[in-house]
Amino acid sequence: TNSLSRATTAPNTVAGSRQNAEEDESSYGDGRPTHDRELERMAKQLRQLQAKVDGRAERRARGHPFSADILAAPLPNNYKDTNLVFDGTSDPSRHVRTFENVAVLHGYTDTVSCRAFLSTLRGGALDWFQQLPPGSIVDFGDFAEKLTNQYSSAVAQEKTYLTLMAMRQSEKESLRKYVARYNQARLEIPSAVDEVKAGGLIRSLQAGPCRTSLAKTPAHTYDEVLKRCRKYINLEETEAEFAKLEELGRGESGKEKTVSPKRIASPRREGRARQDRGREDRWKDEHISGGKRFHDYTPLNAKIAEVLMAMEKGIDGKDVTWPRSRFEGPTQPKSRKYCRFHKDYGHTTEGCRHLKDGIERLIRVGHLKEFVYQDKGRRK
Repeated sequence: TNSLSRATTAPNTVAGSRQNAEEDESSYGDGRPTHDRELERMAKQLRQLQAKVDGRAERRARGHPFSADILAAPLPNNYKDTNLVFDGTSDPSRHVRTFENVAVLHGYTDTVSCRAFLSTLRGGALDWFQQLPPGSIVDFGDFAEKLTNQYSSAVAQEKTYLTLMAMRQSEKESLRKYVARYNQARLEIPSAVDEVKAGGLIRSLQAGPCRTSLAKTPAHTYDEVLKRCRKYINLEETEAEFAKLEELGRGESGKEKTVSPKRIASPRREGRARQDRGREDRWKDEHISGGKRFHDYTPLNAKIAEVLMAMEKGIDGKDVTWPRSRFEGPTQPKSRKYCRFHKDYGHTTEGCRHLKDGIERLIRVGHLKEFVYQDKGRRK
């Protein structure tokens, strides 16, 4: 009985499995493998999702000033913002040029440039952009042109070479500040030729050793003019430092001083001091003026102190002998009068007869020509 039962059940089981498989096949209706049908179902879902995305992009593009292509373009993974800002109150053309340089640096495409440029707008400029007709901006050039035209009243007036020719160094303006101001104006006029830039700087300087030197020995390029100006900038600033030191010395000399009893000299000591000062004066006469005093002096185009600065920087030691006090320290008590040539007290630099004789001697042997005044008159 059991054998008969198993024999009867087996065919029924096989038949049931075949029936279930047939039902599964008939549920798809095409007899294809299951994984193919699953892939088709997933593809259909993706198409539906893409249609929704496209629909949203289209609806957004219909109200945005950018074209659909600009809005659909993805940003690169390494995108970096520009950190630039434009609110409509500054020069739009300068903002565009600055942005273009940044775009080249970061390798922006045209569509990315449009979106990045939009991120720089603030305030009234952003309000203006949002009022543009939908889809009216199709590329970056179009965007930049619209912005520049809108804010054309803020465009800085283009400068010409006439701007340089009209510049002048003010009376109290330092050479360093004026050269920097002139050079900044020159950078804003790229079309100016080299001769115009050089000539404009020379003729705009205040009368002084720098302009005299450039007039006597013309420079051929603008860079050469700047190089020579820098030398006189150093001279001017060093001279100003010495003037401060002299002023400080005069201020200290005005203070009331108490004399220690130990410093009171005896008559014998005073006599020796007078003898030493006499020998010092004779030594100065012999070594500074070459043993000869002058009564007529060549007119100069600068102060004695400025000529002294040039002597300190550029005169060979064999042509001038410096006074001993420059190296051994002051020999005279502090007073309101200070001589930078002797580095001692008792008289001023401008009134130093030994320095005047030394300058005259140097001029007569061919030095310090740049400080000789053009007129041939003589001064006492």
